[in-house]
Amino acid sequence: MQKAKLSSAAEPFCRVTIDSGGTIAFELAQKYMRRTRNIILAVVSAGMNIERDKAIGLAKRREVDPEVLGIITQVDRIED
Repeated sequence: MQKAKLSSAAEPFCRVTIDSGGTIAFELAQKYMRRTRNIILAVVSAGMNIERDKAIGLAKRREVDPEVLGIITQVDRIED
């Protein structure tokens, strides 16, 4: 099992990277997403399949006020 990559600069801010085997990061992300005062930034590379991305899946399932901003990076990598 891989270790989850996560870092926290301050209590109200938490950067969570969800990768394969990131159970702890997944649970931490869910905890922060349940807080109504948090804004979720779902960052996804344009070269990835967005439907399979775990961060987007979490953002779609958010049960509280949906303050979610989608950020797509590397748009120059999109293929026709």
